[in-house]
Amino acid sequence: MSPDHPCEPELQTISEQIQQEAELRFFVDGTKNLGHQVSTLTLIQRCIAQCDYRGHVRIIYADYNNPFLGCTAEKLALLFQGLDRDRMHASIFSIGSCVHVTFWPYHRRDELLQRVKFGFTGGADNMSVNYAAELNVDYFCRIQPYCWDDLPGQKEDVYYQSSCIECHDARRFYLVDALPEFASLVVNSPEPPPAEVSEQTWDWYQSAQDFDPQLRNRVRNAYFLQQRLQQPDSPLIWPIYGLQHFREQTPFIALNCVSAACRLMNVSSEPVVLASFTPEENLEETYRLFNALAIDMQRQDPELSSLSEAIQQELSTGEQGAVTDVSAPYLEEIRRELGEWIESRGRLFVLPAFSSATGQYERISDALQNSLPHLQKNDLLWVGLGPQPQEIFQFYYSQADIPGIIEGQASANYLLSNGIPFIQLIRKAHSFTNCYPLRPLDYDSSHVVKVLNGFAAWIRDRCPDLKASDLKEESVLAVDFLTGISDKSDRDDPVDAYFQRVKQSCQQPGNDKFLVSLVALSLLCSDQ
Repeated sequence: MSPDHPCEPELQTISEQIQQEAELRFFVDGTKNLGHQVSTLTLIQRCIAQCDYRGHVRIIYADYNNPFLGCTAEKLALLFQGLDRDRMHASIFSIGSCVHVTFWPYHRRDELLQRVKFGFTGGADNMSVNYAAELNVDYFCRIQPYCWDDLPGQKEDVYYQSSCIECHDARRFYLVDALPEFASLVVNSPEPPPAEVSEQTWDWYQSAQDFDPQLRNRVRNAYFLQQRLQQPDSPLIWPIYGLQHFREQTPFIALNCVSAACRLMNVSSEPVVLASFTPEENLEETYRLFNALAIDMQRQDPELSSLSEAIQQELSTGEQGAVTDVSAPYLEEIRRELGEWIESRGRLFVLPAFSSATGQYERISDALQNSLPHLQKNDLLWVGLGPQPQEIFQFYYSQADIPGIIEGQASANYLLSNGIPFIQLIRKAHSFTNCYPLRPLDYDSSHVVKVLNGFAAWIRDRCPDLKASDLKEESVLAVDFLTGISDKSDRDDPVDAYFQRVKQSCQQPGNDKFLVSLVALSLLCSDQ
């Protein structure tokens, strides 16, 4: 199926078949974080829109009672404005043309006695499970997130994961077997990014919902920040998410973000707000470094004495004098990068929302109201917003002045399909090393992709125990990226131009992972 000439008859046939079904079943896995859940909601929206579906959409969600994975019901409440986590089973929602969207717990799947024809998911990693049989459907279309598909030759790997169509009789058809480039396709976004957050969303999460007081506080904090950003002469906004995946590296990734923001302020002199959507429970060590740096800024200490001590404590093994030699080159580099910021009398403000004393997210709206109007040029504010509802998250990233930092594939998928620039920190455990499409674009994008990946590697990898020579090329690329941001105009910025071309490519039917999957499903059904 080519991008310009997709298999239109097959696509129309399967769309009509789906439209005629009385019920569709969508599986939401109970995996950690929000990626698979967001990907599945995207599929639900796309399927309803593509097929003008008006029947019953049943969302079957798995909760594995594992604190490490989190509560799937809570995650769905972040995706469906108006959904009460504690009353899900009685909830009926509308999405597009479908006015009958309901929720069903996976542990009650044996009660799904009526066989239906089609089931879908936007992410399910346990390849040993036949979800067609589990959910009692004839065909189950497992569409893994962007870049999540392993290649055909990796099937013997223990953790092999790949998109496929599963049949109730246990037959399975892997989509990358027929189309290896399927793994690099994006599921097109069902709607454009929000120009603003709806009042209904703000009201529901701040006031109406009563199942999660901490969520209420987090959203209230995000609301007060958003209100300030709409004022004239607002600071630059830089959203950051996904640092929780990097564990002991997290404090240094955050510090690298501060250093990058300082380089931008040296040129623009505008204050910068780093809005962190990373779960705050994981940032205690990060705030220890930030608070030490804030003291150094207040004292205008070019030696960064407090930060140096905090870094050495962070690296210490508990034995005296363990890491001085390791951290010295790194500290010297940090001092050099922050020197101009210190001389400019810039200030660092740190507003975490999570209290380690209470173990709760608290309101910091008063602190935001007190600090935001008084930010001066060369001031930097780190705000801990924590996990937010999807509409709010998407709004902040679409309005970012500095390309937002992400980690996950659902976020990458959304931003690519909407042409929104971003920086992805890819975990080294992943089998892929690049998420930025090089094709099928109509120009040579290799340099832009190299700069994006170089800056991401610099943010992710620079730390005290890594020699500067190990990141020599990445450091140069980081400078190129930051220089491009500070010098860019709306007309000729190569990064913006690249993402707009990616968006145009994603909108071609043959490059849409969802539509290609429907064509495969149509061909399989016609062979039965």
